[in-house]
Formats: sequence, C-alpha cells, structure tokens
Amino acid sequence: MATHGGTKTRLTASVWIVALVAFGVFDVALTAAAVGTGVAAEAHPLVREGIRQFGLLVLPVWKGILLAAFYVLYRATPRPYDVGVPLGLAIVGVGVGIWNVAVVVFAIA
Repeated sequence: MATHGGTKTRLTASVWIVALVAFGVFDVALTAAAVGTGVAAEAHPLVREGIRQFGLLVLPVWKGILLAAFYVLYRATPRPYDVGVPLGLAIVGVGVGIWNVAVVVFAIA
C-alpha cells in the first residue's frame, strides 16, 4: 500500500477527480446558474448571506475552503481508510448534483 508521502493509488486519484468535478465544479456551476438567474435560491444560510453581500464569487471560495478542509482530513486519515474522504465527497457531490438538476428542471417546467 502506498503511503501519503509516496504515490497515490489510481483508485484514490480517480475518486478525487470525481469528487472535485461533482462536489466542486458541477455544484458551483449549477448553483451559480440557478441562483444567478433567479430560478432557485441557495439553501445554506451562510452561503446565501454571503451571496447577498458579495455576489456569486462566494460560491467557488466556499467550495475551495471546504475542499481544502476535506483534503486536510484525507491527509490525517490513515490508509486504507483515507479513500473514504474523496469517496464521501463524490457521493455527496453526485447526489447534490442530481438534486440541483431536479430543482432547476421543476422550477422552469
């Protein structure tokens, strides 16, 4: 098994890619589009207030902070259990993405 100081396994790297795309990029893009066009509102109260005060730029900043915190958790988790961190993010990211798409579809239907 590889250590944190060594090379990552392909599985872990692949799971991180899915997590970054689903939890990071896709969620931020869809939320920005939905909130920016008025089709939906941000559900998280802190993020909603941040958007109200500073605009949609809050979204990638917020996700960046969360992803950095989860990466720290990943680094602190011993192998082989560390893959659970990006796996959890990937599952949540895909689930939230599906939910957001449903909200937008039903809002414009």
